[in-house]
Amino acid sequence: MPVEILRLPPGPPGPNGEPGKIGLDDFLLARGRDVFLGLFDTAEQFPGSRGDFDTYSRGANPEKLQCQTLPSIRGVSWREIQRAAKTAPICPRHAVPLLESRSSDRDAAILRVGCRRLNCPSCGPHRKKVWIEHLAAAIDGYSGQLYLWRGANGRPAALAAKKAQKCRADYCWVAGACETTLVTTVEIVASTILSHDIALETLASAIQCWRSGRRPIGSSRAWQLAERKRKPKRWHRRGEAPRGEFEETVKLVEGVGLTVQVREAGDGHTKMARVGLPAGYAHDFFFGLENSLPLPRPGKETA
Repeated sequence: MPVEILRLPPGPPGPNGEPGKIGLDDFLLARGRDVFLGLFDTAEQFPGSRGDFDTYSRGANPEKLQCQTLPSIRGVSWREIQRAAKTAPICPRHAVPLLESRSSDRDAAILRVGCRRLNCPSCGPHRKKVWIEHLAAAIDGYSGQLYLWRGANGRPAALAAKKAQKCRADYCWVAGACETTLVTTVEIVASTILSHDIALETLASAIQCWRSGRRPIGSSRAWQLAERKRKPKRWHRRGEAPRGEFEETVKLVEGVGLTVQVREAGDGHTKMARVGLPAGYAHDFFFGLENSLPLPRPGKETA
């Protein structure tokens, strides 16, 4: 597979008189698709090794290769979202509910549940990470053309999304402070064509600075973020440990000799500690944790 380097011309001069930089999405919006395709006549051959590009072509059927979608290249905004989620602190408003199994009083759980607010320094970055990874999988699995629409928030953005919906297209919109970014699989009025890589990076850039509100992002049903399906209730609530005391609660339980298995969910909001209880110990366990009392060490007196 040939690899070429395409250099975009500089943007308009800045206040200091020097030409400014211009991104690919801004270039497409300003000059259009035909001008962009004309730049490939002056593209440079990539001098380095073909590396991973060979993995898509070595020994592959050419007819089948044309139908395959190559994974999108992750850009700066993508990496920034991942970094922010990785370095996010523990949610300052997290709660610690105490659960007991409905089938056995010898199986308990301690949860750490985040507030899930978009303006939270912990839940907000994790929510953005979940969304951009979900959209990356959707875009990587789509082999057709993508289109970009940008416009004012409110009615213009709602009309654009409605047009895409009437065409039975897949789409995702992100509301920013002043404008809405819409990526769709069909061409609508005032939209421009763009590649999968630029589509993902454009959505990542919009998600980075999405407007803090009740619903800053939305999508079609096919691209909708599938929340975890509700399963039959295995647990019922027995109380709540002091807020912000998940790690301390786990250490307290381990200190009396109980076996604890800690598991963290992929959304970054939830952490679960499974605890095996001796027979007859459930009352002392939940009552002590909920009222911040020292737990008795399991023994014959609790059997």
